[in-house]
Amino acid sequence: MTLAANVLIPFNTRFQISFKSSGSLVKLDIPDLKTIMPAYHRKTGMTINTYDAFNRPSAIEKNKIARFLHKHLEQYGDSLTAINKCIDYAIKESPSFGGFILTLKEKSKIVGAVIVNQTGMNDYIPENILVYIAIHNEHRGEGLGRKLMTAALDKCQGSVALHVEHDNPALHLYKNLGFENKYLEMRLTRK
Repeated sequence: MTLAANVLIPFNTRFQISFKSSGSLVKLDIPDLKTIMPAYHRKTGMTINTYDAFNRPSAIEKNKIARFLHKHLEQYGDSLTAINKCIDYAIKESPSFGGFILTLKEKSKIVGAVIVNQTGMNDYIPENILVYIAIHNEHRGEGLGRKLMTAALDKCQGSVALHVEHDNPALHLYKNLGFENKYLEMRLTRK
């Protein structure tokens, strides 16, 4: 038996489908349409693509995202290995709470990317950590960082933390978006 229906679904709605298969109840979480369809920005002609556990990037796209971030984070970045681990966490290719990746593209060229990981915590640690955000060095000063940050923050549920060096020019953007410097971070790095 085939069942077909036309249903109008709001663009930003996540929903769940439940059905019985071989006597067991199966529940499928379906991502919102914003997750599976790129958003198009009329003024710039750029698209924002979303990747997560439901919509993973191809191996080629994953490599492009990692290399883009490695290059355009410049002195504020991490190794390619660390960036790839972060991507794997966000799209749940490694055991994790997941997260998401947004890429801002002009035609097929990445001009911005952000990765947010979910922490699985709340109240004492924010639910999300914005790990990486970068704009192509030829497109800085065009408002794309704000556009990408706003899109990422709109997608997050709960509080968001990020780490930023005191001399990073993006610090002003983060403050303007409402981020506060509540604590001094200290780390013990073990090899």
